[in-house]
Amino acid sequence: MHDVLAGVDFLVERGVERVGLVGHSFGGAVMIDAGAQSPWVATVVGLAPQSYGTEAVSELPPRSLLLVHGTSDAVLPPSCSLSIHERARGRKELELIPGAGHVLDEAAEPVFTRVRDWLLRELRT
Repeated sequence: MHDVLAGVDFLVERGVERVGLVGHSFGGAVMIDAGAQSPWVATVVGLAPQSYGTEAVSELPPRSLLLVHGTSDAVLPPSCSLSIHERARGRKELELIPGAGHVLDEAAEPVFTRVRDWLLRELRT
């Protein structure tokens, strides 16, 4: 998490005013924690995130949260994202991808498009 915050600081020092964090699996939990701590983060995206280590999700607002999880994830069940979503406050969305596994490669193009569109919308000033 400290590495993520250092990366955010690096971007801010170079003029970036709004940052979006995206993490997969364990990284999803890390991004939630880091996002809750940085005033420069505008949004967090968790791809098939684990629920352990996401206690800070309730502290994300005013930052937004997008969770994307495959319904056939055999590594981390969709209940992980459901739990995070239930505990989150503020602007949040959960998208379950039917038949997709942990890597979400079965739905790579729609996931890419969904995340890209989310980031473009949420990072506009």
